[in-house]
Amino acid sequence: MYGYIYGVVRDSVTKEPIPDAHITANGISTTTDESGYYELKVFTRPHRPTWYKVTASKDGYESASRTVRVMEGERVECNFELKPITPPPPTPPVPWWEELIKYAPYIGACIVLAGIIGLIVYGATRRE
Repeated sequence: MYGYIYGVVRDSVTKEPIPDAHITANGISTTTDESGYYELKVFTRPHRPTWYKVTASKDGYESASRTVRVMEGERVECNFELKPITPPPPTPPVPWWEELIKYAPYIGACIVLAGIIGLIVYGATRRE
């Protein structure tokens, strides 16, 4: 008492087949071949439908799932188009002036302190 679930997994943008995608259906698994094709032999109940949740996944793509009904001896087609995951854009570097503004209070305090120290040294070393 068997049935089959088969199909092709493609890239949703390029429509190219995705080889080595992982396919699972209620604990039964396989991978796609070079042309993106897969086929699973699944158990069925006699004279009653058996429902399978089929999931396709591959690194770099969002996984996708579908529920299919399989009868004894039936071949059910279940194709997938996986959406590529786009990496987030890189964080732009912080301009130098923003870093300067962040530290401006400290820079100002150092300049004032250097001025005070300079006056003290000048006063201590001044000859009359």
